[in-house]
Amino acid sequence: MGLRVYRKSEGFEQQFSLVFLLAALSYVIGANFSDYRNAQFCNTTLFLLCGAVASIEASMTVPVHRVSVSPRSWTPMRDGTLSLRD
Repeated sequence: MGLRVYRKSEGFEQQFSLVFLLAALSYVIGANFSDYRNAQFCNTTLFLLCGAVASIEASMTVPVHRVSVSPRSWTPMRDGTLSLRD
């Protein structure tokens, strides 16, 4: 997942996925020499980064729908807000 985001994105998303990949690599290397079952900071950091990269990947695959709204389609309401006419 981290590699897919790194390859398909650019800018902040690419840098964030690189941070995730480096943290995951560090976690795997450290887990070979230590017991990470009780290392709450390491586990929490890795899974938060994993969730953030998964969210970036999900937002990359969802199509963006753009709605064109003209200023004339808004109707003022009695309480001062605006309502969109159908």
